[in-house]
Amino acid sequence: MSEEQDSAPSPRATPRRYLTDQTPGIGGSIKQRPDDFLVDEIPLYEPSGEGEHIYLLVQKHGMSTMDMIGEVARHFGVDRRAVGHVAPDAGAFEQAQAGIG
Repeated sequence: MSEEQDSAPSPRATPRRYLTDQTPGIGGSIKQRPDDFLVDEIPLYEPSGEGEHIYLLVQKHGMSTMDMIGEVARHFGVDRRAVGHVAPDAGAFEQAQAGIG
């Protein structure tokens, strides 16, 4: 088989079509600053109100998740491994729950 045949599209493939493919773009940019992107993490379940954990609503801006964990651990006098958190979105203004226990 020739190289030309290998790169040819499949006759069964349907080309992608978009509703706006005939409309010219307007330009612009997105997510230029951390303030342009807000993350509000939603927990999978609500705390039960029982047990030895503390749940916090944490807002961080211009701080890495690891730095936030260190600050929370220092504040409560616990090891960093005792601070649970959700996955971060780098470069965003983030509001998320953290658990200590």
